Amino acid sequence: MAGDKNLGPCILDQSVYINRGCSDHLGNKRNYKILTREGALNRQQGLIIQLRNFISRYGPREDYREPVDYTCISKAEDTYLRRAVKKYADKLANFRMTAKIHKNPWKMRPIVCCTGTMMNSWSKWLNYWLQKLKHLIPTYIKDSQQVLDEIKTIQLPPNAKLFTCDAN
Repeated sequence: MAGDKNLGPCILDQSVYINRGCSDHLGNKRNYKILTREGALNRQQGLIIQLRNFISRYGPREDYREPVDYTCISKAEDTYLRRAVKKYADKLANFRMTAKIHKNPWKMRPIVCCTGTMMNSWSKWLNYWLQKLKHLIPTYIKDSQQVLDEIKTIQLPPNAKLFTCDAN
């Protein structure tokens, strides 16, 4: 398995990996709920229905006799999303973990891998459009270099301290 923060590969007994995954994450009933494959596929079918309804409402129209002012999905996007639903309708995401070996004691970081799923295609499409809006958000920060550049222009008192934190 890979270590977190690009710290390279890590070797663990498979039983340790599975036990830590269950004890640290999947066993946490506050964050995770056990679903059967059938139950997960039923939930995914609900999402597929919502996506199809969205496409039907906002997708391209075959009949242009009536003016449609709310069409926002192009024919190519319509094709992309519909193909994703057809190709990946029964493909579920996978749960895996990486080790946070730089922590003491070390921890496991959960990852829900959606590669090759309908949700991955849908999220790529959504991300494409959300990226076009981010510059409109006043609190948007492009990267840490932008923060450093902006801090240089601020006159902070000599006793000021800057902090960063991670959310869990």
